[in-house]
Amino acid sequence: MKRLFFLLLCVASLQAQVTVVILRHAEKVGHSANAGLSLNGRRRAEALVAELAPLKPVALFASEHLRTQLTIQPLARALGLPIHARPRWQAHAIAAEILRSFPQGTVVVCGHHDTVGALAHALGYKGSLDDVYDFNLYWVLRIGPNGLLSFEERRQQPLTR
Repeated sequence: MKRLFFLLLCVASLQAQVTVVILRHAEKVGHSANAGLSLNGRRRAEALVAELAPLKPVALFASEHLRTQLTIQPLARALGLPIHARPRWQAHAIAAEILRSFPQGTVVVCGHHDTVGALAHALGYKGSLDDVYDFNLYWVLRIGPNGLLSFEERRQQPLTR
């Protein structure tokens, strides 16, 4: 019986996967390096809670810029999770940290138009995803022990007035 339990435990751990949701920050106000969110950006950030909370994130990452942190702040508040701020241009280090520290569950990462693709590539995506300018798209990557299992582009539900 002990051997069967051990074997099942080993098989379960081999099938472990992490889901990484990558999104661009919501609409910002102004063009300064540390601009906050516009009214639409704040509305989009609030709306993300309904879309991303059902995925049951276990960790939230954002760049050091205010707009990325404000984008996932409502989600962090709803889930009672801290936001791990990391330097903007550290895609490989962030990917390695996620895969090392969160081998199971869902991790949400909020970045920038020019960092979304870099993170997806660091996580094993081979397609094109450079300079993303849409605010309503996000990407769901499922990664198993042997690498990328699936990549899906999703569109956020339209904002209601």
